[in-house]
Amino acid sequence: MYYSKQGAAKYFGHLELVNIFLRALKRADIAVKYSEGFHPKPKVAFDNPLPVGIESLKERFIVTVADRMRPQAVMDGLNAHLPAGLMITHCQLAPKKMPVNHDPLVHYQVVLKEGLFDEARLGAFNNMPAAPIQLTNRKGKLKKIDLKAIVERCELVDARQLKLTLRFEPGKTVRPFDVLHHIFNLNEEQVKQATITKLGEVLSDL
Repeated sequence: MYYSKQGAAKYFGHLELVNIFLRALKRADIAVKYSEGFHPKPKVAFDNPLPVGIESLKERFIVTVADRMRPQAVMDGLNAHLPAGLMITHCQLAPKKMPVNHDPLVHYQVVLKEGLFDEARLGAFNNMPAAPIQLTNRKGKLKKIDLKAIVERCELVDARQLKLTLRFEPGKTVRPFDVLHHIFNLNEEQVKQATITKLGEVLSDL
């Protein structure tokens, strides 16, 4: 199942998003299968959480339904009960063995509402052999990451629009917000006002 997350929906946190889809499945009377055991749970699995504040044209989750349910009926049923900004764009039967993404590249489009991208700062970053930065992980601990190893592509379309490709590596997550701050020295308000849209993922050829 693929869906888009745009507009006000970009502010839904991951757990809130999961609950929204579970409620929509129930309201649409879609027969979701449950796990076995003492605490059965609906068989619904989401990909990596999207950071709050980022839009996306193509996110994915997998739901196991009764054999009688058809993809088109599931899509139509869900779309009738989702809030504005969330929309199922494609629904199909999942293969028996799901492909595993090794080291995917994630593409973004960034449009500034306040301020301009500094081309000189981007040029300086591109010429650096390495760009170590420190980020705080979920446990509050500092981790050092080489931004040059994560940023696969950073290209200006114009003074307010940027194409960005980040390499996803477990344990070395860098958000587009971090890139905007460290490369272009944008302040927190400029970053919050920016429209950041995830365009999708592709496997790297490495």
